[in-house]
Amino acid sequence: LNLRHAHRDLQIYVGAFTYMRNIKLHWDLANLQAKSVLSDELGRMRKSAREVLCSVEEAINLTNLLYTPNRPRAPQPRGQKKRRQAQPVVTYKILPRKLMEKRLQQFNSTLVPLVELHQQATLAARGEDVPPPPDDLMVLEQHALFTKLKFVQYLKSIRKILANQRKSLCKATTHVPKAIQKKL
Repeated sequence: LNLRHAHRDLQIYVGAFTYMRNIKLHWDLANLQAKSVLSDELGRMRKSAREVLCSVEEAINLTNLLYTPNRPRAPQPRGQKKRRQAQPVVTYKILPRKLMEKRLQQFNSTLVPLVELHQQATLAARGEDVPPPPDDLMVLEQHALFTKLKFVQYLKSIRKILANQRKSLCKATTHVPKAIQKKL
């Protein structure tokens, strides 16, 4: 499992669920004056994606602790240069907003302009005057279901990869050489 790729992909899922939830909340408050079931579901999906993202970040940090040389440091005499610290084994980047929005537009399964609707929802939350959201957001609901399906499939694929890696690790550590097997 490539942790950097998983980190990047999970950031996109967190962003997608966040944007869709904000758009849906804006529509709910403008038309229903209450939160809808879809808004709550998108909130739960965002929370789930964030928790998995935090787990991946924790795995990256622990990997770096595990594989970074840990030498006891002697006090440096004055006038000597400090030694360079070892580079982390695995790094991750936080996607900038512009790149995230570009990926969300590519990730979009429908014609709903997620970024523009999210910007309007953000401005409305600040109390600024914005045009009302479109009357029919059925397409957003379809996009939310599509994104949820893709997210669940992504988590299943990660689980399969981890299971295969665990099996191969167990086989590698429990492998008994043939010479020893003959003696038994």
